[in-house]
Amino acid sequence: MNRQIVKLFGLVVVLFAVLIAFTSYWAVFDAEALKDKRANVRPLLEQQQIKRGRILAADGTVLARSVAPVAPSWRPGGRHELAFVDRGGRVVVVDTDTRRRHWRAQRLPEVVGLNWTNDGRRLLVLSAYGLRVYEGRGRLAVHREAPDAGRFTDAAFIPGTHRVVLLRNAGDVVLLDTRRTIFRGSGLASVIPSPTGGWLLVTWPRADQWVFVGSGGRLRAVADVTGQFHSRSGFPRVEGWCCR
Repeated sequence: MNRQIVKLFGLVVVLFAVLIAFTSYWAVFDAEALKDKRANVRPLLEQQQIKRGRILAADGTVLARSVAPVAPSWRPGGRHELAFVDRGGRVVVVDTDTRRRHWRAQRLPEVVGLNWTNDGRRLLVLSAYGLRVYEGRGRLAVHREAPDAGRFTDAAFIPGTHRVVLLRNAGDVVLLDTRRTIFRGSGLASVIPSPTGGWLLVTWPRADQWVFVGSGGRLRAVADVTGQFHSRSGFPRVEGWCCR
């Protein structure tokens, strides 16, 4: 056999062995790190195979099947318009009375939250890797991408405004328009503005605290939250504020 052919065959064998080694490393030893990579589409494909609930119109007509595991959000106002995430990861706004779809956005991987402004003019869509704000007719008004090594944890509109407060990397609470950090900690979980917008509740499971951030940098902390609520299932989950 020709010597050059032998060398070429040997090179192919070596390259194939290296490929097998790297593939085995990614699949076995580095599986957890690979799972969190935004370029990894396998979690999305797996989610699309899961059968979930349906969304029905007022007359019982099925508007959507097997929607994503994200709480839908009713648009404020007199019309019955609902924003939800379909199984493909696209945000859809539909009139549940007329069954008319107003608009549908491009896919955003791993959407975790939908939130309308009080006036119903803007919709906040949050994922671990990006944040988008759409105007009422579906035009993209704000678009932010998380850094390569970062993630977005939570976000919300400040009531009565179109301003967004963002929790990054479970550690930095930032006003999106000014990029000003208003609170910082390690292991923060969520941000919940008060109905008047005067206070921001930051939940902090790692410290077992609720921290209230007010205008002008005022801080009020409530310690031993788990003990005060006599919780047996861990740190209490905040669903929202009660009253104005």
